[in-house]
Amino acid sequence: MLFVALLPSAGLAQLSLDAEETRFYQDLAINDAKHEQTLPAIGAEDEADFWRDQKAFEALLQANSPEAYQVYINAKSAVYRQHQLGCGEAYCDHSEAFIRQASFYIVNGAEDSGMAFADKKKTTTPKK
Repeated sequence: MLFVALLPSAGLAQLSLDAEETRFYQDLAINDAKHEQTLPAIGAEDEADFWRDQKAFEALLQANSPEAYQVYINAKSAVYRQHQLGCGEAYCDHSEAFIRQASFYIVNGAEDSGMAFADKKKTTTPKK
């Protein structure tokens, strides 16, 4: 009877990511976020397609591996938080679609995901 009771927890342990898989999803998220932040100005329809494809990828990742999805979102959140610090409230003149998606990552990612970035805030010089 004890063996049967332990089967579900043994199965859950196999769903856990190892360090290499965790690093893979963190690196993927960092690269994706940096690419998204440097996208050239494109038409609204092309941008909507881009974000739709990105959301489809994330939904598939979440369905297949919720843990990998959360690692991915946490890493993206860290990159977007850092980007927001650099841009300030103007968000570096990104599109509204970008700002909505960036807000999603910031809100849904863990604030302390173990990601380390330089803490450089954008400085402004006072007007004379």
